[in-house]
Amino acid sequence: MFNNDFSYATTRIQGTYMYNTVLGHLVYINDMSPDGGSNKLDRALISFQWNDLQGFHTGRGAIQDFRFQLGRFGYVNPVQGPTKFLSRVPLRREYRQGLRSSQLVFSRANSTASITSEWLSDNIINVSNTLNRVFPNNIEELFNDVEEKGVAKAFSRTFALTTTFKIAYRGVIVGKVDKSDKFQLTPRFGFLAEELEKEVGVEKIAR
Repeated sequence: MFNNDFSYATTRIQGTYMYNTVLGHLVYINDMSPDGGSNKLDRALISFQWNDLQGFHTGRGAIQDFRFQLGRFGYVNPVQGPTKFLSRVPLRREYRQGLRSSQLVFSRANSTASITSEWLSDNIINVSNTLNRVFPNNIEELFNDVEEKGVAKAFSRTFALTTTFKIAYRGVIVGKVDKSDKFQLTPRFGFLAEELEKEVGVEKIAR
């Protein structure tokens, strides 16, 4: 990649978020430096930083520790506040390889809003989990979390539960949880039944 050109790669990577395979989440790339004065990309060292619940961290690693292709986006459960459905928007003049806050928007009720760099920095591990499809798989725990914290929560990359126990799909309300705690899609969104079954199980679907 980048024809093994260190200088060219720096312009594409520095100042963006990239996936660090050692840590298992996205980190912010501060700068790159050639190892031993070589201009070869495969010998580059990368300085990076990230935030988590324990605070601010910095690190340094070889370029081989980074993944250049990011996965699909979707719902993210932030550290604070309701879930957000993130999508990546194409930028006509975008030349960077990594991710920036200006490339992300969140969708809700047929509207979109931009993501700030502060929000992305604070929730970067949550976004990484979305790329790797890491979500709660205990439905009862999900119900309790929504009820106790009073915020919408995602239970997959594409599905979420609102505070009124409505089912959201990619930012659109498609059904509800009935009195028997089963997931019930509205008739017009019945085509989502198979996808929903994969997330909550056949026994949790209202018939």
